[in-house]
Amino acid sequence: MPPNKRQEKQTKSIEPEPALDPITLEGLREAIGDLTQIAQTVLQELPARRANLRLAFDAENDAQVDKLAHLIAGSLSNLGASKLTRLAYAMEIMDKNDNRDAARETLEQLERESERVIAALTMLLTTEHPGSHHTDPSQ
Repeated sequence: MPPNKRQEKQTKSIEPEPALDPITLEGLREAIGDLTQIAQTVLQELPARRANLRLAFDAENDAQVDKLAHLIAGSLSNLGASKLTRLAYAMEIMDKNDNRDAARETLEQLERESERVIAALTMLLTTEHPGSHHTDPSQ
């Protein structure tokens, strides 16, 4: 028996948001062509920025937390990493408002979401250049 409209709506509402928005990626691809360089750059920078954000947060270095959260959000918004961008901006705001507990939880979500983005970017590289494996962003 086919699902009714309400069931379809419920199913769509629980589908996870993609790590990278395909429409944004397509628009970027149309504007600049091959996304390999951008993807490789983000794959190189994101793990370090995420780790440094954790270190700055644990050290209660608010200026560095704000700077790194802002860098993460800015660099990933253009790639359509909407959820990660929102988490990074939320982290920046919560830290500025001295809401450490909420910021800690948001940081943990940001760390998990950044793993999804890294996986999506790695997959993007394999689709941009089928047959080649770009698992090492330093190449």
